[in-house]
Amino acid sequence: MLIDSHTGRPREVDVTVRGTVAGREILLSIECRDRKRPEDVTWIEQEHAKHSRLPTSLLVLVSSSGFTDQARVVARLHGIQLVVPGQLEDDENAAREVVGKLGSLWAKRSDLTITGVEIAVKDAADPDRVINAFTLLSDDLSDEAGNVVGTLKEFADSIVRERGLGDAMRDATGEERFFTIDAPDPGFLGAEDSTVLQRLYVEADFDGEHRRGLVVGMRVTGDAVITVTEVPLKHGQFEETPFSYGEATTSSGEPISLFVSETPSGRRTILRLGAIVTSLDAGPRPHSPGV
Repeated sequence: MLIDSHTGRPREVDVTVRGTVAGREILLSIECRDRKRPEDVTWIEQEHAKHSRLPTSLLVLVSSSGFTDQARVVARLHGIQLVVPGQLEDDENAAREVVGKLGSLWAKRSDLTITGVEIAVKDAADPDRVINAFTLLSDDLSDEAGNVVGTLKEFADSIVRERGLGDAMRDATGEERFFTIDAPDPGFLGAEDSTVLQRLYVEADFDGEHRRGLVVGMRVTGDAVITVTEVPLKHGQFEETPFSYGEATTSSGEPISLFVSETPSGRRTILRLGAIVTSLDAGPRPHSPGV
């Protein structure tokens, strides 16, 4: 089911396939009919009107009886892919034209500055009690044996560097100004056994008592600069492999090169860009304690 942008109500679609290319979500919608006569232009126009109000990137119409010549002409004008079961073997490119139908893709990068780190701690004296408000007695984080393994800032840096903004970048528009990354049960991999996550501990003042606490959550917040650049695509084919490619320059003058190839075994994307960056926010800056 997909949401109609005009009515806000769900609409039924026979098959949907989602994927991500260069940070942009692609939604392939497939509608099927099994009738005795070839489908004419009426069904093409109906489905075109329906999916113009849905978040469909590429529409594929499947008819067991084929299509009339006029239907094929109108489908081509609307960028709709027509498929007749049994004919895919005769047209190897028919199932590989998702990227080939796109006029452009959007490349996204992020620059992040950490401004705050919050941690949740489980009181060692009361394992059922999780505390969010306490006073750290040291910025050092230690392992279970009490050995210092790094500072709070170092672990916050590693969370941003290794986790990035993930799926939040998919919907980023470039207007976002702040980011939030949540890391439940943070830890580190020990040198002796790199397969077991070692837990982190802090020295803190719990209600006036100096005790150790187990870190059970960490939230990193900060400033975000998101750059969104449209990359116009050109299309070609090398031997039997279709491909798309494009070049663009970001607002800061950084060159971008994008290459996408489609083969029967899958899609491969090569993007030459900067770094990637859980939640993004363009609203007022949230309050956050300093690092």
